[in-house]
Amino acid sequence: MRKRTRLNVWLLFLALALVAFGMVAWPRDGGNPFRAYAASELVPGAGLGDLLVGETTLGTLLERFGAGLPAALYGDETALEFTFARAGLSFTFVVEGACAAAVQRMHGTGLRALRSHRTFVREVPDCVDAPLSQLELRAGGSDATTFWRGSTLSGVRLRMDREPALERLGAESDPRWGSDEAPMWRMYASDGLVVWFEPDRAAGSDGRWIVTRLRVVSP
Repeated sequence: MRKRTRLNVWLLFLALALVAFGMVAWPRDGGNPFRAYAASELVPGAGLGDLLVGETTLGTLLERFGAGLPAALYGDETALEFTFARAGLSFTFVVEGACAAAVQRMHGTGLRALRSHRTFVREVPDCVDAPLSQLELRAGGSDATTFWRGSTLSGVRLRMDREPALERLGAESDPRWGSDEAPMWRMYASDGLVVWFEPDRAAGSDGRWIVTRLRVVSP
């Protein structure tokens, strides 16, 4: 009887230890490291909360949030982009010099270094201090699936109807919007902010145009 009691006590301790480990090991925000930014104000030319264009470094982003889905972009400019689908957030770092040369060598498995902050610092030291070039927020397919519920300084939000959004931006509506010849999307750019408008694909929306993306860039 005494042995059975001791066994039960040990099993209880083991169960508690596993629960405690699970609470530490599993992200408390349900796997979304940007939960604290869900209602933060988006400031044109600056950023979202303490995630600032021109200031937040690549090394800091990786250390705090990981790499999400990383991609290397090549063309007129060389860049690293990190997409976090659950939060509808993406971060782009346009790089130059030694960092650009390192990124250009990241073919195939080279992006694996971005999965670990320590590995990144060791293998790509020239990119650690690269500053954030732009930050973008995307709307989900419905209000319920749109993570970011904040607004810009002027009150523009994701999934806001086109007309009130344009009014808050101080812009005039393009008469071609809403016509049969309208493109799939249009964008409006102001100082430090780019806004995308597209037809709402949700059921019952009657093709209304809404804000689907907001991008902060240097003014």
